[in-house]
Amino acid sequence: MTYIENCVEKLSCDFPSAPIILAGDLNQLSDADVTVRTGLIQVVRQPTRGSNILDRLFVSYPDNYSTVRVVRAVGKTDHKAIVAHSEPTASLQRKETLQRTFRHKSPSQHAQFLKYLSDYCSDHDADDTHINDLQHEFDKFYDMALNLFNRFYP
Repeated sequence: MTYIENCVEKLSCDFPSAPIILAGDLNQLSDADVTVRTGLIQVVRQPTRGSNILDRLFVSYPDNYSTVRVVRAVGKTDHKAIVAHSEPTASLQRKETLQRTFRHKSPSQHAQFLKYLSDYCSDHDADDTHINDLQHEFDKFYDMALNLFNRFYP
């Protein structure tokens, strides 16, 4: 605990107005002990594993977090995840509509592309000349690849 105390004290001295957050599986420490030693306030009120609050979130400015939720974690764990918002949830739900264009692909297009490549590779043996301008050679390759893509997968 002394290490955490020293870190919080150093951060508070060096950056007095910066918010400090201590989060994680802190089941070996009591809330009261952390609060007394660091001045941080625990903001999680719901169980994070079974009926216990093992995963906790201590903050220096508890009023900054208007929403603190405990949700099912994505990974393989029996602990739940903590999600804390510093703004009202409604302002975080800005929806934006994007339109995407997809190229349809079919087995016959793949077959035509592979046939073209096999014919092209046998007609054009490797060039023994040395590359003088790498960017120029890459640009040529990119143009060729894009042309093939547009030709076989319009």
